Amino acid sequence: MNKLVNLMPHAFTLLSASGVGRQGANLTARHTDVIRTIPSAGIARASQAPAVPAPPVYGIPTTEPVRYGAVVGLPDPDPNGEIGYIVSLVTVSAARAQGRTLHDLFTPGDLVRDESGQPIGCLSLARHV
Repeated sequence: MNKLVNLMPHAFTLLSASGVGRQGANLTARHTDVIRTIPSAGIARASQAPAVPAPPVYGIPTTEPVRYGAVVGLPDPDPNGEIGYIVSLVTVSAARAQGRTLHDLFTPGDLVRDESGQPIGCLSLARHV
């Protein structure tokens, strides 16, 4: 692949592993270098079916689990295999359910958070096959 297109609603930020440590189950960093930022070029997402009400629990309304439908905004795979798409894991799951090939889809991997727990970037891309 010669090109990555970010189809998430926010920038994809790839960070250096330098300065990243583990705090419990999370990767955290006070300061780390940004290797690359890929701005959003559009949004690919799974359509969402309306919520189905379920019986309340202790007076709190509940619904059945969210059901995702067709993927919108995701181009067909590039016939030459030159373009990869960065999308959400929900989008990959919905694309898989539709029978789409996944070789050109990537999701953020190894999420890094700042000291307050906010995501600041990631260390890799995850492949889906």
